[in-house]
Amino acid sequence: MYNIQLIKKAMLSIQRGQRGQGIAAQAMFECGDFDTMTALAYAAAANRAEDGRVAVLSDNTAVNDPAANGEALLRAYEFTDDPLFKDAADALTGYLLMFAPRTEDGVLYHNNISKHKGFTPNQMWVEGCYMMPPFLAINNEFTEATKQLGGYYNYLHDENTGLFFHIYDIGSNCFVRQKLWAAGNGYVLLATARMVSEAVRQNLPEQAANLCSAGNELLDSMLKFQNDDGLFYDTLDDPKTFKESTAAAMTAAYIYRGIAEDFVGIEMKKYADKAFTAVTKRINTYGFITGAVNQDTFTEGVSAEAQAFYIIADAWQQKN
Repeated sequence: MYNIQLIKKAMLSIQRGQRGQGIAAQAMFECGDFDTMTALAYAAAANRAEDGRVAVLSDNTAVNDPAANGEALLRAYEFTDDPLFKDAADALTGYLLMFAPRTEDGVLYHNNISKHKGFTPNQMWVEGCYMMPPFLAINNEFTEATKQLGGYYNYLHDENTGLFFHIYDIGSNCFVRQKLWAAGNGYVLLATARMVSEAVRQNLPEQAANLCSAGNELLDSMLKFQNDDGLFYDTLDDPKTFKESTAAAMTAAYIYRGIAEDFVGIEMKKYADKAFTAVTKRINTYGFITGAVNQDTFTEGVSAEAQAFYIIADAWQQKN
């Protein structure tokens, strides 16, 4: 049996950047721990840069990662009526819509520098789809959110497998990391789930149906690579890479949420249960999920993101 409070404490103890801060806050929102969510959102707002990006601790080079904090800022304002949160959410939205660097067709780049020698800063990273489009959708910018999500399909989607590659350099017209990164595909799944929910809330049935179809097609493509033990290889089609925990938690979260919100069939629950059980077995004495991908180095370790997505999966499982 797992101790979800211990897992939360472990998550909050992990050193976090903009992405990890926002995903931790999102997990607290989805599991109903609004006090902790508000505290995390406050810290993000308190570390706001002049250009509107939030949760800035050192350099200010990430374009999409700050937006991971966006929904928590909006929800914190709803719960507290404190203008600090609304001001931060508005400034972040303004940055994304008006100032963030983007492609000629208007899709935001992931960073405003290159972290890879020999490549340009003009890169698309698949994980950005989770940080930014859902926040824009929730903040009444659904058309722009759909356009941004479409950009990830245009630049990163692999028609042969139905999956997504990791990093593409538009400036050099080549891939930086042409790998079917398991967690990256998990980010697309969960971004889609959040946008399905928001499309339903905003009474956009056509958009909801299209997103539901895309999400479930991606799920089917991912499940072809699920191992018998419920886990995925860090690179989905490469058994030489390690079996990774984050993607399994993400897959479980998508299926459990989809069943609860009626966009995934109950017959898919067996895949979620297998994935969730596999990750549960990897929780150590201190509440850390082992075998997770470190999302700064892309090596095996622990991460706030893995903890957060397990918490999200647990929260949606409880609603089934």
